[in-house]
Amino acid sequence: MLKASQRLLRSNNYLEVFQIINGKIGVHFSNCWVKDDCFLIGKFGEGNTFEEACEDYIDKIQGKTLVFEEYGRRREVSLI
Repeated sequence: MLKASQRLLRSNNYLEVFQIINGKIGVHFSNCWVKDDCFLIGKFGEGNTFEEACEDYIDKIQGKTLVFEEYGRRREVSLI
């Protein structure tokens, strides 16, 4: 079974890694929002390590529909 970080890195989307003001690591897909009824919400994972941040992000987006928008094109991906 792949680790959360390996699953995210193997996707075809650009994963951004950044430092949060509290000193933790944050991750999220670039140009990606989570669909919540008629709203698009930004989500990111956070943790003390890259692996923890990836696990947190997967927990937050699992079972949701992700909306990617690049170059004027919109793509929706439903996660199981």
